[in-house]
Amino acid sequence: MAVAAFAGMAAIFARHLGEDAPLSYVPVTGSAITLPPGRVIYREQPVVDFDDGESAGTDSVQRTLHLQVADVPNPIEGDRVTVRGTTYKVVPPIARDGNGMVVVTLAKV
Repeated sequence: MAVAAFAGMAAIFARHLGEDAPLSYVPVTGSAITLPPGRVIYREQPVVDFDDGESAGTDSVQRTLHLQVADVPNPIEGDRVTVRGTTYKVVPPIARDGNGMVVVTLAKV
């Protein structure tokens, strides 16, 4: 449950940091949801893997989508989302922040 002092913050963050175009969220079961602009935050974060300790590593990108629980209350592995024309599936981890947002990790389909 959200702490009263932070109630409404999810909507404020999404409105100011969110995508400027609608996107489609398709749960494994149920109907597709169209989320209007300013409702979700899409992030790409660089990840560097130093697997042998000697090389410079391999660059890759971790993609996450920050959703409002009010819009997508129960995201699960296998759900699909189209962001900026690219379709992704939801993969672990899926993390709730306790303040009205849930962060899902995305993998290209």
